[in-house]
Formats: sequence, C-alpha cells, structure tokens
Amino acid sequence: MPSQYASPTTKSKLRILITTAQSNGELLKIELENQPNDIGPPSHYHPDQEETFTVIEGRLALKVAGKEFELGPGESATAKKNEAHTFWNPSQYVVRFTSEHRPARGFEGFITSLYDLDYDGKTNAEGSPDLLQLMALFKARNGEQFLEAAPQFLQRMGIAVLGRVGLMLERPASYVSKRREEGE
Repeated sequence: MPSQYASPTTKSKLRILITTAQSNGELLKIELENQPNDIGPPSHYHPDQEETFTVIEGRLALKVAGKEFELGPGESATAKKNEAHTFWNPSQYVVRFTSEHRPARGFEGFITSLYDLDYDGKTNAEGSPDLLQLMALFKARNGEQFLEAAPQFLQRMGIAVLGRVGLMLERPASYVSKRREEGE
C-alpha cells in the first residue's frame, strides 16, 4: 500500500510513517500537511486511544479538553482517552505535524479511506463523503471515535442504523482508490 495520500479538495497531504501492521497494532504514526487556514476535523474523542500531535513546521492550533492553544516546531500535545480534541491551521502558512494514535486500532483504514474517497471525487466541496458513506466507515470501526457535540448513545444508534443502510447501498466499510494505487 502506498504511504502517501493527497486531498484534491483541501490540498492537505497525508504520509504514513509507521503503519498499524509495522507496530503490531500499538501505534499509527502519520504526518499531515495542512494548508493555510485549514479548519481541520470536528471536535471528537477516542474512548480507547490517545493522540499526540508534534509540529514539524508552521503553527498548529489545538483545542484539547476545552483548552485552546497553539504549538510551534518541536512542540507536542496529547489528547488522552475520552478527551475531546480538534486541530486547525491558524496561519497563512502550511503546517506540517505528526499525529500518533496509541493503540492504532482501525484509524489507518479510516483516514486513508477518507483521503481516497476525496481523491476519486466521492466527497462534497469540503472533502467529506456523504452521510451514508461516513456512517459505513464509522460502523466498521465501531466505537473508535465519537463527535463531542452529540451524546455517545445517539451516535451509536445512528451509526448502527445509517451504517447498515450505507453498507446495504454499497457504501464500502473501507475504500482504496485504484486510480491512486495505479499512479494516476
């Protein structure tokens, strides 16, 4: 599997530094490059994972457990299990940073699926797949991450129902771009 991914919509880039398989599931380490003023993901949390961010170049804004702050090159911050977090690029310059998920669980398949769906034009103007596709991806990784904005039990119910509908309507539980794999 190639280790580099690109989003035509957001112009962000993803590089896998340590795969889930290489670490026997203990760690997924990725490098992200986000463009100026990139808004990042909605605030979310991982019940069984911690995520550590380390800036390589530029400035990265984070909100972890309700506290907003910025990191510069060489600085790190960790969102512990169940701590809501998000990140974004607050500047007019590119930011490059690593993200480490411990344990890796299914996050590698989730993030690469999102990038590949975007690569193949199967996302909206913001680079997000349709709701049924997103729920199919979440269903395959049952309970690995939740949005901060809604109660977990409602999200679990929505993922169970809409994820099943998505799968029935042939939205895949994971997605690999044949175009990207073939170097198009």
